[in-house]
Amino acid sequence: MMETALTAFATFFATIGPIEAAVVFAALTPGYTRPERRMISLKACGIAALILLFFAVFGRAILTQLGVTFPALQAAGGVILLVIALDMIFAR
Repeated sequence: MMETALTAFATFFATIGPIEAAVVFAALTPGYTRPERRMISLKACGIAALILLFFAVFGRAILTQLGVTFPALQAAGGVILLVIALDMIFAR
């Protein structure tokens, strides 16, 4: 259980990139006061948590309704990563 939680945390940490997100947040909110920034960040985190929870609960049912299998989703993700890698290699 703890190993699964650590793996999930590491995956989310790498995917979301909180350090980069903090830099972007600071760049987008220079004219706001500290309490306003706090409120904006709490709202953003709350909305993100609700979206994450929604798809954690209903994601499999949505994919089933759309007729998307897990192997097909993995293949599509692999193709997307390949395209991104090729873009990075050839510096387009």
